[in-house]
Amino acid sequence: MTLMVARPSLILNGQDSVLFRENLLELRIEDSLEGLCRLEATFSNWGNRQGQLGFLFRKQDVYFQTLVQVKLQDTVLFEGRVSALEAGFPEGAGPELTFLAEDALKDLRVQKKTRTFEHMSITDVVQQIARQNGLQAQVDAATDTRPLIMQLEQTDLGFLRDLALQTGAEIMFSAGKLYFQTRDRRSPQTLTLKVGTNVRDLTITADLANQVTGVEVHGWDVTGKQGVKESAGDSALGAELQADSAASILQALGLNRVKSLALPIQINATTARTQAQAEYRRVARSFVTLHGVTDPDPKLKVGNKIDLQAAGEGFSGTYSVTSTCFRFDSLYGARFEFTAQRPDFGGGF
Repeated sequence: MTLMVARPSLILNGQDSVLFRENLLELRIEDSLEGLCRLEATFSNWGNRQGQLGFLFRKQDVYFQTLVQVKLQDTVLFEGRVSALEAGFPEGAGPELTFLAEDALKDLRVQKKTRTFEHMSITDVVQQIARQNGLQAQVDAATDTRPLIMQLEQTDLGFLRDLALQTGAEIMFSAGKLYFQTRDRRSPQTLTLKVGTNVRDLTITADLANQVTGVEVHGWDVTGKQGVKESAGDSALGAELQADSAASILQALGLNRVKSLALPIQINATTARTQAQAEYRRVARSFVTLHGVTDPDPKLKVGNKIDLQAAGEGFSGTYSVTSTCFRFDSLYGARFEFTAQRPDFGGGF
């Protein structure tokens, strides 16, 4: 059911703030598969407060580390803490106050570290990092034990993103829990969008420019004292592939594009195969990209799916949501801007 609400509610330190809600000028909440959800909210900061004309907001209203929650009806769109405050004095308008907030993953991006993890799986490493940052984690990714995993001058969040690239996992944070999962391990909800009905704006691009017909990973197995070479193609996509892949179209055109990766770290055949498949899926999934705007709906979340209808042959079908941006302003009201992807071009276009 689509939510039709005039404006979102803002709850600061557990209190529903009428002052913030009534003076809200613009609000933006951004989320993606890289983790770390961000909020930016701007308010009119001039008016009558307790019988006196002047600046509306005080330190006791909002400050660094103030807990902020944004809701549409009963749906929580954001929960995090204030990390920045900004005063604005635009020409021809009254003073403004803007605050920026981030979810709990912000603590993972603050400090760079150098350390090693010996004889551990990536699943073990992610669980350890989550515990050290006071987070619960659900990890469904590579479980093979690796002789050495290195974090070199990276924040914990940057390191997790690198591990996600290596294994094909995606990072999400929801309801106080860190999720580090490959796409086939999730149980996404599906939102039906129909062009001309509940879609405000839509652009879909099928682009072969950066697509490949395969991925090869090369490296050296120190234990086995031999070179390693593993490859990946369309079979890595599994059930995601429902129509013509970019690789099949390129091959039909007589084009062979193999991406080659040489890894400078110690690997074995299992590690190389996992990374080859992860990289192939990453590239292939960007073949068809959707940019859209629709009314707010609780199902429109990063990681969920969209069943797009009435978009024409080739473009209608199932997409995975990769980023969202909830926006509110006085001109256009509340809406979701989003991107979604699919690895195939279907429908016999």
